[in-house]
Amino acid sequence: GKKAEIPIFFACDEGFVKYTMVSMKSIMENADRSRKYHIYILHMGITKAIQAKVLAMADEEFAIDFVDVTDKMRSIADKLPIRDYYSNTTYFRLFIPDMFPQYRKALYIDSDTIVVGNIAELYDHKLGKLYAGVCPRYFNAGVMLMNCSQFRENHLLDEFLEMLHIYLFVVAQDQDYLNLICKNQVLYMEPKWNAQVFGELACPEEEVGLFHFNMAAKPWHYEDCRLAEYFWKYAKMTADYDAIKEGLANYTDEQ
Repeated sequence: GKKAEIPIFFACDEGFVKYTMVSMKSIMENADRSRKYHIYILHMGITKAIQAKVLAMADEEFAIDFVDVTDKMRSIADKLPIRDYYSNTTYFRLFIPDMFPQYRKALYIDSDTIVVGNIAELYDHKLGKLYAGVCPRYFNAGVMLMNCSQFRENHLLDEFLEMLHIYLFVVAQDQDYLNLICKNQVLYMEPKWNAQVFGELACPEEEVGLFHFNMAAKPWHYEDCRLAEYFWKYAKMTADYDAIKEGLANYTDEQ
């Protein structure tokens, strides 16, 4: 039968859009073109002018939409133990199952990634009743195949909000809460789909499906960033290449 479209979610603020575009470009260049995809960018108030640059990237197989989650965020704001929740895009992914009831499954991907494999292959992992698919390497939520049906059925958003009152996570909030919510309900996918550049690569470089420029290892900050060539290859193909290069030139050690 006809394969359903593949939904891919990013979450970012205005300053980060140019890097999200690079990740998107890498996905589009390496995807199986016999499939259809829908990229959604979750945000709180990215201007129309900036959105326009990204929307112009859409093509036959890739639909692109911006989705403002301000109202959704406000609706849970009083339940969040953090004051600066407006800057906290890490929570946005929790809204995906409820806001997009049409999807049984969805991919969430951090913006500091470059996808060199075929994204459809990542999406096609079978989750069954498991809540999510992640890559081993201490449950890293930066790349996550979400079982939206299970999130809805088990009211995981509510469970998470309740949990926030019990535990206050200081480090890497998103990873800790998702660890707790998903407990043993996780499919561990091949490490090649979240090869973290900081530290040892999870597999041989030529087998990597997705490079994650995690922690401080950002190619747009450091000239000598390891494996940066993968980032610049796709950065050159985007409308904001000059701005990205300028950012690198002007980045100071203090920052």
